[in-house]
Amino acid sequence: VACVWTAPWRASIDLGPALGSVEYLAFVTGDTADAAPLPMLVVAHQGGSAPEFLRVIFRGYDTPARIVVPKAPYGLYFGNAWYHWDREWEEAELEAQHSGRLLAAFARAVAARYPTLGKPVVTGSLQGGAMVYHLAVRHPDAFAGAVPVGANLFESLPDGAAPAIPIRALHGEHNDWWDVEHTRETIEAMQVAGWDVDLTVVPGAGRGTRPFRQLWFETVATVLERSPPR
Repeated sequence: VACVWTAPWRASIDLGPALGSVEYLAFVTGDTADAAPLPMLVVAHQGGSAPEFLRVIFRGYDTPARIVVPKAPYGLYFGNAWYHWDREWEEAELEAQHSGRLLAAFARAVAARYPTLGKPVVTGSLQGGAMVYHLAVRHPDAFAGAVPVGANLFESLPDGAAPAIPIRALHGEHNDWWDVEHTRETIEAMQVAGWDVDLTVVPGAGRGTRPFRQLWFETVATVLERSPPR
């Protein structure tokens, strides 16, 4: 999706010399005062897109929350990406790992900057959804839960105990980018390994349809409600 940069950046936050400064959009939903303590939703935008696009997507989300959308670090097409999928996978994987460290540090920093109830929940679709899986696997301590959408885990599961955070995955039956059967196999493997994870496949629905978007909103709201204290 090509997005036009239509709004000024609301804020930036410095994550230190290793990760640098991250620009992001922050807005509240549910007709809530900006200064109120709120649950926080961190949204990873699609690859080649921009945070403004998520401002449009979540316009219909009416549950009180603070939504923060960081800009991915790598320029790609008309926007930014979490890794370059058009390069050798070894290089793309290093970029994804860097983006994972950046997103985890960002979540901790913005949760401390704003009056936040519980730990943040992370969500995103397509390449953003792949990063959500990565964060749930590699950086679970930064989040209360994860809602990956229309994507898959691009790495092997780590050895040791399964993270305690819930992962509520959504996937359209017809997805041109990520194979739903691969996602089913991944989720089943995670369940066997003891992960708190489930998958909802929406028959015949792409992630851009109104019913799918409403299911996304409802799933996010449920996970946010169960966010434990920080």
